[in-house]
Amino acid sequence: MISLNIGQLDRGLFDISPVNTAPVNVPETRKEATTEFGVSGTPILGGFLRELGEYNPELVGHSAILRYEEMRRSDGQVAATLSAMKLPIRGAEWSVTAPDDPTPAEQEAADFVQDCLFNECDFDGIVENALLMLDFGFAAHEDVFYISGDQIRLRKCAPRLPVTCYRWVTNNDGPPDLIQMGYQGSSYKTVQIPGNKLALFTLGQEGDNYTGRSLCRPMYKHWYMKTALEIVEAIASERNGMGIPVITMAANATSNDRRVAEQWLQSLSVSEKTGLLNPPGWTFELVGVKGQVHSALPTIEYHDSKITKAALAQFMDLGGGHSGGNRALGQTMSDFFYLSLQALASSIARVLTETTCKRLCDLNFAGLTRYPKISVQKILSTKIETAVDALTKLAAGTVNVIQPDDDLEAWIRQDLGAPPASKPRPRPASGGEGGAPKAGPDLSASEAAPPASAPKLSREPRGVEKFMALSAIVGTLDQGQQDIAAALRAARPRLQKEIVQKLMSRPAAEAHRVSIGLDEVLVTAVRSIMDGISDYGHKSVTEERARQLRAGGQVPTAATVRASAAGKKQDLGVYADGIVSEFSNNLQARAANVVLDQRRTSKSTGQQILDAEETLDEQSDGWIDGMSYKGANEAFADGRQDGYEAYAEEIGEVLYSALLDPNTCDQCSSADGESGATPDDITAVPNPDCDGGDKCRCVHVFVFADEGKAVK
Repeated sequence: MISLNIGQLDRGLFDISPVNTAPVNVPETRKEATTEFGVSGTPILGGFLRELGEYNPELVGHSAILRYEEMRRSDGQVAATLSAMKLPIRGAEWSVTAPDDPTPAEQEAADFVQDCLFNECDFDGIVENALLMLDFGFAAHEDVFYISGDQIRLRKCAPRLPVTCYRWVTNNDGPPDLIQMGYQGSSYKTVQIPGNKLALFTLGQEGDNYTGRSLCRPMYKHWYMKTALEIVEAIASERNGMGIPVITMAANATSNDRRVAEQWLQSLSVSEKTGLLNPPGWTFELVGVKGQVHSALPTIEYHDSKITKAALAQFMDLGGGHSGGNRALGQTMSDFFYLSLQALASSIARVLTETTCKRLCDLNFAGLTRYPKISVQKILSTKIETAVDALTKLAAGTVNVIQPDDDLEAWIRQDLGAPPASKPRPRPASGGEGGAPKAGPDLSASEAAPPASAPKLSREPRGVEKFMALSAIVGTLDQGQQDIAAALRAARPRLQKEIVQKLMSRPAAEAHRVSIGLDEVLVTAVRSIMDGISDYGHKSVTEERARQLRAGGQVPTAATVRASAAGKKQDLGVYADGIVSEFSNNLQARAANVVLDQRRTSKSTGQQILDAEETLDEQSDGWIDGMSYKGANEAFADGRQDGYEAYAEEIGEVLYSALLDPNTCDQCSSADGESGATPDDITAVPNPDCDGGDKCRCVHVFVFADEGKAVK
């Protein structure tokens, strides 16, 4: 295979040679490697910057600044859109962070910058000035320092308004200088600000275009058209509301009569004293527009929507005028909008870090190679329901990513605006008498802690029930139910979306045939939670054995318990499959009804899907709690059955206890206190005949050997 050798063509040698597949050699000299050959392409002639891509002469240079000023001052939609972008950024959490694993000097530098920016300066004013780049394409401030002892501190970040910027003086290395023309008091001055004193914020900078591109630029066409249409609409409202005045003059009218009639027609306005006395033979009438009157309002609303769309703020128009939408669509739009604000805020933080922050450090700390950074977060305030849902999901996983502690409580209280806790509260441990275990980690006797509060019981414990860790058992069942419910609720939107999509893709007559496969991810999550509950159920039997026999030995750890109960775990897999199957079937039945209702409307398929998902989201999900009760109670009973099988030779009697359920039904009350040699000799648990159904918390209590029987 042959081809042109481009390198030789470039040198003027036209020959045909085989392609050189060897690696490209690096430049032969350091000078060639460090030389910049290309140019940005932005013309700056005599300091006057010209954007080659701008085709509208009114939007070039200083005239563009004046036009954008008119737009943001005169138009409510433009002003609202700019405010919607600025206020979340100004209300975000700004901070100064030291580098990872900071040295003492690096930490001191971070603290110094934090003190200068947030304690001595008006940081909100700094951000507000930087956000003028949205209005005009760029914004700037000048760092003004003062000397205090052996420190050079920041007095202020003085705004340098875009309307005063006149020319740019470019430097070979470093930022450009800015030549300003503006008033200082009553004096009009021309000053040159060095680039190493400026912080320049530019929106959408391309090449060396330091003036950027204002957010008002894509809004301009729609603002221009809307402004003209509003004038037309005002004239039409006045004319069509009153009608067009028409005078028919008599045949003998003079030129003076004609002139008076014309003046009267042009000056006519409607008031309570308006009237006209016609000369003989003259007639006067107000003639309205015949036929359909054209309204400019829909077109004005269209241009309003395009103005907000330029800022990705389409959600501002939902529900107004002719725009439709729903909560799910609005949430999607606002999420993308706030993502763009986070990027914008991060760019402001980056400029502050590279300019003001770095200068403060260089002036006061010698030898720094890593500098503190300005960071911003929480552009959008966290909704409490979103935070609770996220924390629940993280705590319900197999690894327990989030555990409650005082710092987490303080963060939640601060985010809610609640007062701080008066004193730290004891928190339940993972196992033993004091707290419910989470699913996943090993549960050893050393984890026991005093109970936070007495559990609600149907009666006072009696006999061997006094050896049960009642607080821990109730806590385990409560937490297990909450964890399973959280896992199901977390999977609900995903499965719901899949079901709705499938239902919409099939004819309505075949809706009953639509189904989704068993969600293995959800089965695994539910199974993991049930494993933890079952392990604790087995462990509770071991602890009761130790207390009854007063053996005083080390209670087996959960790892040992799991090893002894490994043979029974296949039953939990069946339980988990059943819970997820019932959950999916319930979702499918609910979705089918909603989708069929939506398909009777004349909306587009996409809108039908969105409305169906919103309707399903708004439905009550209390039925999920019933399924989660079933999973937690079955898993606990399974674990205690494992414990019975592990110590069957030592157990002399099995008792039926309805102690744990404060709302005991007649069926469970009747069985309460039953006894037998084995679990098969008494009523099963959870009680299949319980009026509470899946909420039954009855358990089997085991009496160990003669020592246990003595305390029965």
